[in-house]
Amino acid sequence: MKELAIKQGGYRLERGSNFYKEASELTNEKSWVYNWEIDSIKNVGHDYKKNVFSSS
Repeated sequence: MKELAIKQGGYRLERGSNFYKEASELTNEKSWVYNWEIDSIKNVGHDYKKNVFSSS
C-alpha cells in the first residue's frame, strides 16, 4: 500500500494536487462538467480545526 501512495505523490499535499490535476484532465478528455476548485491553506498542517474553520 505504501508504494501506491508514493506513486501518487510523496506527501499528502502532492497526492491531493495530483488527484485534482488527473481528474481535471480526465473530465476534459471526456467532455464532462468539472466544477471543482482547489485551495491550499498555509500553516495548518494536519490540524483539522484550522482547516475546517479557515474559511469562516
